[in-house]
Amino acid sequence: MSFKESLFSNLIRFSFRFERFFPYAVRLFLNRKLGEYKKEGQITDYTVRAMRRDRYHYSFQVDLIVDENKLMEVVENYERKS
Repeated sequence: MSFKESLFSNLIRFSFRFERFFPYAVRLFLNRKLGEYKKEGQITDYTVRAMRRDRYHYSFQVDLIVDENKLMEVVENYERKS
């Protein structure tokens, strides 16, 4: 086994030790993105919940509060692109 293969193999094994932090990282990413959308006025409010159920099993809940007028704009733009 070459040095690169050995290093890659060890990095992969090491990264799985941080698997329990995956839901928190995803929640952080979603909060940032949804915060940007809220500042732009695309959504009114949001909540994000992330939970680790078991090893490699996660639960995510995202609640979006959207103004009816803004929702119609998004749907119309989506229909035009399709």
